[in-house]
Order: sequence, then C-alpha cells, then structure tokens
Amino acid sequence: MPEQLQTNKGPEAYYKLASVWLLRGKADLAVEAYRNALDVDPFFVPACLELSALLIERSEFEEALSLCLRAIDGNPNNRLLLDRIKTIREKKASGVEKRQKSLSGIIGPRRIKNDERQAILVYSDCSGKDGAEQCSHIIMLDLEEAGYRVVCAQPFAEHSLVAERMRLGIEHYWLGEENLYAATDIKGLSLEDCQDLFSVVKPDLVFFSDGSPFSSLHAKKKAIEMGIPFVILTHCVNKQWRVERAPLMGDLRLVFENAEELVSVSNKNLIDLRANFSLPVNKGRVIYNGRPDKFFQKRDLSTRLRIRKELEISKNAVVCTTIGRMEVMKGYQYLLSAIEILKNTTIWPELQFVWIGNGTLENRFRSMAAEMGVDDSIHFLGSRNDIEDVLDASDLFVLPSQYEGMPLSVIEAMAKRLPVIASNVSGIPEALGSTGFLIPDPRANPTLASEQISSVIETWGPRIRNGEKMGQNAYERACKLFKSKKMLQSYRELVSLKLTKKLPQTYEIPTLASVQTEDFGSVGEGV
Repeated sequence: MPEQLQTNKGPEAYYKLASVWLLRGKADLAVEAYRNALDVDPFFVPACLELSALLIERSEFEEALSLCLRAIDGNPNNRLLLDRIKTIREKKASGVEKRQKSLSGIIGPRRIKNDERQAILVYSDCSGKDGAEQCSHIIMLDLEEAGYRVVCAQPFAEHSLVAERMRLGIEHYWLGEENLYAATDIKGLSLEDCQDLFSVVKPDLVFFSDGSPFSSLHAKKKAIEMGIPFVILTHCVNKQWRVERAPLMGDLRLVFENAEELVSVSNKNLIDLRANFSLPVNKGRVIYNGRPDKFFQKRDLSTRLRIRKELEISKNAVVCTTIGRMEVMKGYQYLLSAIEILKNTTIWPELQFVWIGNGTLENRFRSMAAEMGVDDSIHFLGSRNDIEDVLDASDLFVLPSQYEGMPLSVIEAMAKRLPVIASNVSGIPEALGSTGFLIPDPRANPTLASEQISSVIETWGPRIRNGEKMGQNAYERACKLFKSKKMLQSYRELVSLKLTKKLPQTYEIPTLASVQTEDFGSVGEGV
C-alpha cells in the first residue's frame, strides 16, 4: 500500500503517497507528504506545483512563493514554475487589497440610507458560482424583487453572480474563508466581528445558506445571543462529518434548537440531519432545488454543432458529460477507472468525455488521463457560464459522487432530456426516481461502481448513436419537481412566515410528510 512506502526512495515516493491522500480527500496529509518530498529534493517540480496549488487554495501565498522561488533555482527555465510564481504574486497582491477593505466598504451601488424595508441577511460560507451558490443567488434576487432589503455576507468573490447582485443594489460584506472540508477548522468571522456585522446590517432575519451542517457556527451563536431570528438552508450532509467534527456537536445542537427553521434540499439529507446531527424532530422541512427555464428548453441542434466544433468533437460521437468540482467527493477517480474498462470495448472509438469544473485535483486527474493514454478523449473545460449549451452538445450525463445534497447538475441534465448515470447517495435517488441508472455508493465498492458505469455507457451508447430518445421521462420529472419558480415560491413563503409568524393561505410550505417521497428509484434502474 502507498502508506507503507519507504522514505529512502526519494521524493517520488512521497509524491505518490500525497496523490493517494488527495484521492481519499485527506488534503492535510497530502500537504505533509508534498513537504516531505521537497525536504528530500527542494527542486522536485511536480511536488512543488501540487503543493503550491494547495497552498494557494488556502491563501497561504508566502509559503507557496517561497517553495517556488527555491525550486526555480534548480530549474531556471521551467515555464510551469515561472507561471506559478507570477500567479502567486498576483493573488497575493489581490489578497492584500481585499484585506484592506472594511466590512462595510463593499456595497451595492444603490444602497439606500434609512431603508425601511425588512432586511434579510443571506449569510453563506460558499463563495463560488456553482451548485449551492446558484441557489442562493436566485433566492436573493427573488427576495429583493419581493420587496425586502437583501444583504449578502460571504467570502470574497469576483464573478458574474456577485456582479449581477451588485448591479441590483444588493449590499455585500466579505467574510473570512471557513475551509468547510478541513475537519474542525471552522473560521469565518470571530464572534466580535459577527456582532459588528449584525449591528451594521440590523437584519430582521438571517438566512444561512450553508455548505455543511457545521457552517458559520460563530455567526449563528452570535445571532442567538443578540436575539436575531434565523433560518438555515443546509445544502450538503455527510455522516462522516459528525465523527470528524465531534467537538462541535454541542454548538450544533444549540444552533439547531434555536433556529426558526432548517431547510434540507432532500428527504435523505433531512433524515441524516435528524439521525446523526441532533436536529430536533420538530424542525426541518424539504424544499427541492430548482433550475431556471433556460435548462428546460429542447436541445438546440445549431448549439450542439457549435459546441462540438469548438471542442473538436465529431457530430457522431457519443458525448458523456460530468459537471462538478475536481475534488474527491465528486468521483472523477471512478470515472477514470470506468474509462480504463471502456478502452477495451467496441464503442470506445465513438466515446468522448466532457468534464466541467475546477478544483485541487484537476492537475492530478489530467496527469492520470495522460498516463492512461486517454487524454485525447477527455475534455477538461474548467468553469463554464454556458452549461445549458454544453448539455445541448451532450448525449448522456454521469455523476459518480460520494455524497451530495440535491445536485443541480443532475437536475439540469434531466431538464435537458439527457439519460443520467449517478450514485445512489444523498438526494440523487430522489432527483432521478426511476428515470436514470443508479450505481451503488462508490465508497462501499469502487470497483463495482466503475464496472457499472462502463457497462451502462457501453449499453446506452449504441442506442443513443441510433437516435433513440432516452431522456423524456427524466424531463417530465424535472418539470414536475425542479423548476426554480416552485423553489422560489417556497422560500418566499417561508421568509414571510418567519417574519410575520403567519403563514399566507395561498401556498402550503412542503414538509417531510407532504413532499413527494415515492418513486425514488433503486440501484440499477434504467431510463
């Protein structure tokens, strides 16, 4: 096993061990192994590049720059190192500028003094522009349209979602990064900073949009202390977090007991929150994620041909698309194993894989694809703003995640009438029902998961190539359950209820009992 590698085998041994830790989601152990590799050979470029990338993710620019400057001494013409040094210096300069901005210094352009509207503070530890952030974004826009004064508090970000909100006059306050997936390393704002933020915004309600049950604990505790009502939207639940963050369970119980309400994006996650994270039985409701109408349009032939031409993919190829962060929990490693099997099938020459997303494992997955000799068949697209167009160019969708909430990517694929292969974990079975193929939890049996992915692609590929329509049932289910209008109406009514303590008679907020729970699908279902 890689953990048993001997230290006298040089930096390569530590580098290999670090790669294994990354694939297992143990970033801290990977960092330690990369450091050991550079202790043995400070000029070892692969370890320097991988470690500096991880340090940049943590905003530890000084150490990252020091390592690269040391490595460049032994590799003076290495273009990758020179580019990395430039990137670190740019990010470091940008970070200094951000830290110089006060809490109230970055606001929307139309802030109104003495605004008498009820204030909703949307407080989130998620700062990207995919998944949970997409939901938070359209919720904020809808609440602003409903007449509330919406304020956003999140880690610093510069992307299209932030720009759109600021154009509409939504105030923004920047928080510290929490580093959600690093055991008990919950940072964010201090209790004192949270008090300052709440005192400035004066929210009538805080809407926490959380990446995990343990997100933003400081802010929630301060809201309790200051008597500010709050609701929680928890996007993702992983039972292992209870073990890794056991010291925080007392704080979590306190938060749950004092929350006005908790929203889960799936029944499975709500059950897990009650069974494993001490959510009281009188708290919790399910509101499914929803997507805008643009995803429910029929796949456009001209868009399909344009995207395929851009990617140099034949119009007759069978395109298998995956959307998700390049992290261990999204399961790209299982896809690579499935691709290794598919290389020996008759359909292999017709297959192309499109992967959308960034993350700490992107370079590692690229290297693995090259080592396997399949890099010409995998298109790494990074982050995209035209997901609906890429789905137009796709033939089926694959997501072998280890855990999820209610993944938007699966819903978007269903809305685009694509057949879906995905893991039987978290909210995915509720999303698919019996309209796709569910592989068993890949953590329990990685080999079986990869074998089933390859088998289904091999089976479905010829049907797709022959023009068979396979995603209509998925589309109809998405129309019924996952349109953004339905989701936004639920949140608007929930906010109104918690602000007025009176539920409007025109809409019934779904609870665990009232949300449709039948037809979740089972392992091995087909389209």
